[in-house]
Amino acid sequence: MGRRLRRAIPLLLLAAAGTGQAGVLEVLDREVPALLETLDVPGAALVVVRGREVVALRGYGTVDPRAGTPVDPARHVFRIGSVSKPLTATTVLRVAGAHGLGLHDDLRDLLAPLPVRPAPAEPLTLHHLLTQGAGFNERLFGQHVTRAGDLRSLDEYLRRHLPPRFIEPGAVIAYNDHHTVLAGWVAERLAGARFEALAEQELLGPLGMAATTFRQTDLPPVVADGMTRSWRRSGDGWRPYPRDFVITTPAAGAWSSAADMAKYLAALLDCRGPLPEPALCAVQLARQAGNHPRLPGRAYGFAEARHGGFRVLFKDGQASGFNARLLLVPELGLGVFVVHNRNILGAFGGFEPAARFNRSVTGLVLDALVPDAGAAPTPPPEPIAGAAERARRYAGDYRNVVAARHTWERLIGMFDDLRVRATPRGVDPGWGEYVEIEPGLLQWHEGGESVIAFDGGAGRAPAHVFIGGGAYERVPWYTASWFTPWYVLATAAWLAGWLALVWRGRPAGGRWLTALPALCLLGFLLGLGALLAGVDVQSLFHGPPPALLVLLALPLVAAAALAVRCVALAMGWPRLAWRGRLAALLDLAVVVAFLAWLNYWQLLGYRLG
Repeated sequence: MGRRLRRAIPLLLLAAAGTGQAGVLEVLDREVPALLETLDVPGAALVVVRGREVVALRGYGTVDPRAGTPVDPARHVFRIGSVSKPLTATTVLRVAGAHGLGLHDDLRDLLAPLPVRPAPAEPLTLHHLLTQGAGFNERLFGQHVTRAGDLRSLDEYLRRHLPPRFIEPGAVIAYNDHHTVLAGWVAERLAGARFEALAEQELLGPLGMAATTFRQTDLPPVVADGMTRSWRRSGDGWRPYPRDFVITTPAAGAWSSAADMAKYLAALLDCRGPLPEPALCAVQLARQAGNHPRLPGRAYGFAEARHGGFRVLFKDGQASGFNARLLLVPELGLGVFVVHNRNILGAFGGFEPAARFNRSVTGLVLDALVPDAGAAPTPPPEPIAGAAERARRYAGDYRNVVAARHTWERLIGMFDDLRVRATPRGVDPGWGEYVEIEPGLLQWHEGGESVIAFDGGAGRAPAHVFIGGGAYERVPWYTASWFTPWYVLATAAWLAGWLALVWRGRPAGGRWLTALPALCLLGFLLGLGALLAGVDVQSLFHGPPPALLVLLALPLVAAAALAVRCVALAMGWPRLAWRGRLAALLDLAVVVAFLAWLNYWQLLGYRLG
């Protein structure tokens, strides 16, 4: 009787929300077409599941804005990007269980064939990989290829391109495709089969997900027949992306339909088996890790959030111009999947308005079906003793840990940072004050559930600030976004002035030898700006563009010319007047400082990963 009552509670809570199935359909049919038009999205498919019941299976807009073909949520197949990761987690958990590998067993011996560097001092486990806590750097670009003949196995890819680690396992949650790729590789080693086949054997086949696959070639007929294309704006019209192929399939390579994802949602939400098994289902959906107990954490394959007082699990995905979101409210037995076919990546690391579409659609469903069971309002917090002193240690510049540190991709994270300022009661990270209520834990000044946290011990400046489910690491002030534009502009102005002096015949040294470092660096800055402004970011996932390879040669030429010029200046130093010596030293200092700055951003040399 107790079990039946527990299963009835979610239905009672949903009934309390006041919006039934018909109400949800009415909201979606009214609001989603308007969102398509407002956010400039050609088409979308979505499904809403409650327990094992499909509440809504809908297609909106078109899969082909030129032909006007309507979206069919049962037939049309979309790439789901990182929404592949929950499917991978389920597959890996089943394979590991079948082969006796525990979630907390040390993988260092099993990973010995791969270039894991630096070697971890602490055990590295499947738990770390599935919760994004293994501490590897990211490498986004180069995971896709444009020709099927260029595909490589996971083993070959990881032997050549596994990024280095930047922190010990379990120290911080830092989202990274390669954590999931490594988990898929572990499953391959255990089972002696390719991951694509394991997913079909352990998950897709038993659930009847015939329109879902991790395969990049030799596609199942249902997938090949229903495959769609993604689109981007080109002038006043639409331009399709050519189909590409994902090497890192466990992280972002799956194709699926909304109808198929309903089967996966129902299996997770019902959690009575036969697949996934109840114990495995409970393990996958439970909170497994977090940067702080008071902050959202991670389940296996999912991130945590809260809505209306209820725990929400979600996963967003972006790949090849497609964008998807998978969301569950386990306590209510509610699940949503939505996918659309519009590129969201803009210039300079920004996003198109279409990036808001999936979040807006899932918000409509949550607002309609999730009752407000939030906690009672809390009074404004009072600071603890010593808050002002600790706040001065917390202050500084921090950058999102979800970034590469070993290749030119580090540049992508340049503006994904924040500046934390000390206040008398706590800190202000840029949008308002947080008051310290425990050492290292700060609450929004008006009260409520919003908190941020800092690591570090007594008397030490923290290395990280944790906000929501994310982490930001402390970085030098001269790499912060508030400093970078001014520094680049000042350096460019100095280099231009240097070239003007050379043109007028007043260099402290040989004319062209003096001009070459400035000419190369100024050309690099202008060329890089033009490249970042004009490149389709989606194309970078296939690897660096040829123009970048040319541009990266310019700082190397500048460094070589600078070395030669230093020798020439040393030989002619006695003949230079003090003004000439001062001008030469200043010019050298500017170039050396800028080369060091480029080196920090991995732009001095061919660091392509």
